[in-house]
Amino acid sequence: MIRAFWHGLMAAILLAPFAPAAAGYPERPIRLIVPFVAGGSIDRVARLLAERIQARVGQPVIVDNRTGATGNIGTQAVVAAPPDGYTLLMQTSALAITPWLSRLPFDVERDLVPVTRIARTPYALVVRTSLPVESFEAFVAYAAAQPMARRYPGTEVEGFQLLFAARGTPPDVVDRIHAEFARVLRDPDVAKQLRGMGFVPVDDPRPASPRTTPASAS
Repeated sequence: MIRAFWHGLMAAILLAPFAPAAAGYPERPIRLIVPFVAGGSIDRVARLLAERIQARVGQPVIVDNRTGATGNIGTQAVVAAPPDGYTLLMQTSALAITPWLSRLPFDVERDLVPVTRIARTPYALVVRTSLPVESFEAFVAYAAAQPMARRYPGTEVEGFQLLFAARGTPPDVVDRIHAEFARVLRDPDVAKQLRGMGFVPVDDPRPASPRTTPASAS
């Protein structure tokens, strides 16, 4: 009996590392860090999704606003968190821009794992009233005629919102988070509310590189 006990114990120890990490996930509250102010557009999206995810997984999803430095403070908090899927980040296209503007304490592609696309944000082009153009085509022609003008054929510009986890988060946990968010994002009522906030729900919520837009990554 003792030998059988020890054999069973050793088997449990040896097999434990191979047990799916997502088998019991989530077992405690999930913290969703939003690196922007409460009440803003990204915060509203986060709270909408957090409420729906919470109802699905049976654990609280707490929106934590960590503002400052164009979102870098909140992003750093996720990078420094244990990679267990219990601290997530909702970020925007600012994450693709800030590495070009300042030195960061983290590397976007090295330290973060894209989990889910959330939505896209169309941009509007505005010019001063004194500029002699009245249409986009006229603006393109005017800009092309200026000294030092550069042409970028096929360029498409739009904002995006993505969900991230810390690098090192078990792949099956990332897959579970992605699956839950994807189901919520496909809910017609959620899509309607996102449109009401000015966002464009994505047709395919598969994760993309943090330095690409959903359009260029598809």
